[in-house]
Amino acid sequence: MSKKKTISDLKIRLLTADEIPAYTAHLNRNLKTSGLDATPIFAMRSRTSVIDGEKMAKTLRVALAKNTEHGWEKIWAAWDGDLLIGAVALLTERNAPSQMHRATLGMGIELDYRHMGLGKSLMSEAIQWAKAQTFLKWIDLGVFSHNAPARRLYESCGFVECGRTIDAFRVDNHIIDDIQMVLDLDQLR
Repeated sequence: MSKKKTISDLKIRLLTADEIPAYTAHLNRNLKTSGLDATPIFAMRSRTSVIDGEKMAKTLRVALAKNTEHGWEKIWAAWDGDLLIGAVALLTERNAPSQMHRATLGMGIELDYRHMGLGKSLMSEAIQWAKAQTFLKWIDLGVFSHNAPARRLYESCGFVECGRTIDAFRVDNHIIDDIQMVLDLDQLR
């Protein structure tokens, strides 16, 4: 019988371009559990869909290579040995230089690795990096209104609700409201 994994068994580090296939594999494994059994729906697509790894790799390689210019992306990945099992991403999706003071956050942790503090550890890595970037003032995220565990995590990291979009998504015949949350980085500096 193998010992139950703990947060100290895992390693968190910035994702490299060579690790994009492991990231895509993680996203596809995690997607399959969205809305499964008692797990809330957390993905904007059906759990039966598949993320195209080649297509993702083309755009992600470019984004990861950028530092802080338009189109940058940073991904902190959690590893259990050679298996990527969770990640948090910060990126800019803005088209105008006047919006470059904001970053968007997304994260996902595979089912077997939830409720062990990994989400908080991943969030801490991303927030600490963002605080050190003087050009960044806000982190934005969206979370499904019914996903109480994710909402609690984000609130515990200082995010506050700033709006809701009713009927924002329809996934597998479920109507989903989306909550927008923000973190004011200046209040943390």
